[in-house]
Amino acid sequence: VLDFAAFPEPEFDLPIFCANFFTAAERNI
Repeated sequence: VLDFAAFPEPEFDLPIFCANFFTAAERNI
């Protein structure tokens, strides 16, 4: 959520969201 607020631009939004998603998945596993 913080990344979406900090980088509202679509070109930054998706890669950051994906990076955070995979990082969170690795941490949970």
